[in-house]
Amino acid sequence: MFAILKHHFGYNSLVIQLDNINSLVNIPEDYIEISIQEIEEIIANIKPNKAPGPDNIPGEIVKEMFYANKHLYTNLFNKLLKTGLFPTSWKDANVVLIPKENKNLELAEHYRPICLLSAWGKTFDKLIAKRITYYLEQANYFSINQFGFRRRRSTVTAIQNIKSFINQAADENKIVCLISLDIKNAFNSVDWNLLKKKITKLPIPSYLIIILMDFLNNRSVLYNGEKIHYNQGIPQGSCLGPILWNIYINDLLELNLEPDIITQAFADDIVRACRLRKRRDLPHESHHSRSRKRTCFTPSSHVHQLPIRRSVPSKNSRHYVRSHVRTFC
Repeated sequence: MFAILKHHFGYNSLVIQLDNINSLVNIPEDYIEISIQEIEEIIANIKPNKAPGPDNIPGEIVKEMFYANKHLYTNLFNKLLKTGLFPTSWKDANVVLIPKENKNLELAEHYRPICLLSAWGKTFDKLIAKRITYYLEQANYFSINQFGFRRRRSTVTAIQNIKSFINQAADENKIVCLISLDIKNAFNSVDWNLLKKKITKLPIPSYLIIILMDFLNNRSVLYNGEKIHYNQGIPQGSCLGPILWNIYINDLLELNLEPDIITQAFADDIVRACRLRKRRDLPHESHHSRSRKRTCFTPSSHVHQLPIRRSVPSKNSRHYVRSHVRTFC
């Protein structure tokens, strides 16, 4: 069973622990205090009857605790955020392994881990996530080609974008090669060294950079009383997890250096589409996109090695696009 857990929660001895993050950034004097109203908005949306995490505190009890002494918890969250401290006990998660139907259960990838986090940790997590999302969206940081985990974006808008790309090809008398890529074990394979480098360059206040760094340190999962530490992959069950994934993959989506090539994502579902004038250009592009190890150079000179599990053959993709694009929207 622990082999299954290590598959989903990996540990890399080469990950650098940036404990002295204050040497990288300084806490700004214009720190904005967390208000009672900010916390109330999150507390009000806590769903009852959800399984508790390691603290064994149900959501309804969290509500009662907060409303009994709002100022106490508001001051606590402010002190934690000012000092860049995400309590270690809030980083623990109870993990439940759900077997996938009709799969070989001797293989680790055929289990779906569900992480249950501490109630107060999730509240603090949401506070941080809301602030980071605000600053990144204000700065237009995320690629316009990422449609997952973002407000006012969905699978519908993702399909509309691809449809527009294809219709333009038709107007220009071009053909389209569309390949769907599946990154093997995507969320669990995120390199924290690279992720942390990306975090230090985010257009957000430095106190949020500091707390993000601490959020990624000393994380663990609990299974039957045993603790397993991990330092790669996206922390599951957290509100910051989807944001961290979008940060990690953002450079890849910015690689559309030519107007006739687009790389689009909905979370970890990635589509590569190309407009081509001649059918004979198809084999080169489709072979390049289906390679087992796709190398992507980012603007910051880092290299991603993305292990591709499978891709849709270009011939079938092209047929699918031409046959069904009119029914999407």
